[in-house]
Amino acid sequence: MPLVAEHGRKSLNFQLTMMIAYIVSFLLIFVVIGVILLPVIAVFAFIMVVVSAIKANDGKDVNYPLSIEFIK
Repeated sequence: MPLVAEHGRKSLNFQLTMMIAYIVSFLLIFVVIGVILLPVIAVFAFIMVVVSAIKANDGKDVNYPLSIEFIK
């Protein structure tokens, strides 16, 4: 199913982007910026996954903001 493949590709790209953001913010903990940044990224990722799941369930196109396109 092409629609399911498209949603999966976009979700994987978003999760890879969030993994990079988590690693960078973890490294920034040593300069105190990461202490604030890590929870912000976690809340943002959780909200975006929930919103996108609701859109996908309704059959709408899902676009994750700030997502790097690793898989085309």
